[in-house]
Amino acid sequence: MQAVPAVAGEELSLIASALAAHRTITVHCEPNLAVSALSGLLDKHRAAVFHFAAYGAGEASQLQAAPWPTLQELGIDPQTAGAELSRSNVQVAVLNCGGSASLPASGDRPAAYQIAAQADAAVIGMAGRIQPYSAALFATVFYSRLAIGAPVVKAYYQGARAVRSHDTYATMGSIPVMYARTSNVIPFPTGEARAHLSFRQTENHVGRLGRELASLADMSRCDPAEWAVRIADPAIRIEGITEYLSALTAARPPTGTDPARYRRRVERARDELAASLRASRQNLFRLSDYAVPQNQRDAAQAQLRLRRLELERILMNLRLLFEDTL
Repeated sequence: MQAVPAVAGEELSLIASALAAHRTITVHCEPNLAVSALSGLLDKHRAAVFHFAAYGAGEASQLQAAPWPTLQELGIDPQTAGAELSRSNVQVAVLNCGGSASLPASGDRPAAYQIAAQADAAVIGMAGRIQPYSAALFATVFYSRLAIGAPVVKAYYQGARAVRSHDTYATMGSIPVMYARTSNVIPFPTGEARAHLSFRQTENHVGRLGRELASLADMSRCDPAEWAVRIADPAIRIEGITEYLSALTAARPPTGTDPARYRRRVERARDELAASLRASRQNLFRLSDYAVPQNQRDAAQAQLRLRRLELERILMNLRLLFEDTL
């Protein structure tokens, strides 16, 4: 493959610098990448994200007039690249090269679309010529959001918004185009990012649990043996939610927020949620206990609706704590 122009190296350096503060992320820069070496590099680094940058020959000041090399001109077949990525750990790929999200003259689907379909990954290509530093702006915001556990779709939106909000690059905000079967992928669920992944899982399952509790509260009276069958799913869900709670306190506070105070607030909300889950579990198991009198089982069933409201209130508090950190 052709040598990588200096400006591509600057783009990669900007991305690496933006991610340096995230200790859970390791950046591997590979200049002059040959297609034949792609598989070995992906096996070596076991990367979750792949970024490819290719520009025409020359320095930044000359690039606007120089033709950008397409994947085809670089000898990269989308089907082959997609197959290589599908055998790797890559969940997200950014292809910053000419026409990677444009319709080719052959009438085929854009290269980024073909690679996304083959690799079953989220692939972002360029639908036109993008100024090198606006491409770097998109990428640094995009990867910084991923690094703290944001889902791909939200990171993509924030990266494009950063470009659209820039005084000089505003017209280039629509050039990065994403193709994905599943855009809600979270590629870095470790450390601080695991806290956000755990919150999303908690949010999802607490919502489901609330609906299950409301449904049980509306059911007609039955004997403890039948209750044991009915409560099985929400009881297991409670155990699963509990396993996510310990990771919540690793979240980084929003900019300008005192870290110790933020952590205490997250811990209080976590502990309150854990207590509510325990109380909900006790209500459920009282329904299936033959030793509990019928009037007390009726009371336990009636409390399930209140438990749902309590869970919704606590989840709202957690959502307020986490929504400004993604």
